[in-house]
Amino acid sequence: MQVQHDQEQKPEEDTPVDAKSEPLLPTSVPQVETLDDDPEEIFLNAIAEIDTQPLPPQQQQQAVYWPLAILTLLCLFSFAGGTAIALLTYPTVTIEVVP
Repeated sequence: MQVQHDQEQKPEEDTPVDAKSEPLLPTSVPQVETLDDDPEEIFLNAIAEIDTQPLPPQQQQQAVYWPLAILTLLCLFSFAGGTAIALLTYPTVTIEVVP
């Protein structure tokens, strides 16, 4: 409660008592001089103002992790072999109707 009482007694030094809003003058706003209203030129001017960053350095090629490559190939060949065996040994039933 004491804090609120102290704040009420101290007037703000930075803010004027009678604050007024003033319009922003057009001379204070930096404007890009455009000679043409072409959208492409406006776009290129806007892109030219964007700060750029340097590209990251090239990364060295990573070595192949052979156990993972062998395991992946083993799974692929197992799937292909299992599919071939399933297609060759698919059971068929022949029903003959004898009159």
